[in-house]
Formats: sequence, structure tokens, C-alpha cells
Amino acid sequence: MEIHAPNGLDLLKNTEYASQAALREIEGLPELGEIYPFDGSADQLGLVDSNSGKCLSAVILLYYR
Repeated sequence: MEIHAPNGLDLLKNTEYASQAALREIEGLPELGEIYPFDGSADQLGLVDSNSGKCLSAVILLYYR
């Protein structure tokens, strides 16, 4: 199985930035409608289309208006 790490900042290397970013997000929670925690590890579940061999999404969010 091949695992792909998501692109992004390594918050362990810049803990001051990480702390400030987390604080800004917490302070902004009243302005948000919903929070969905996702990460880039869905490929670890091994969900593969049996016909195409392509990786499948672990979650699909449907938005209705």
C-alpha cells in the first residue's frame, strides 16, 4: 500500500505559529456554521475501485440548497 502525505505546513516545526493559528480559529468559531475535521490519511483505509484501481474517497459531503 502506498501512503501519500498531505501538503501543508509542519506545525511541529513552528509551534508559535501553530498556537496563534489555533487561537484565531477558536476565536472565530462563533462566525462559523459547521466544522468538519478532515485529514489526509484516507488512503490508509485502502478504499480502491475494483474496476479502475483508483483510490476512493473516504467521505463525500452532499450540499443541498
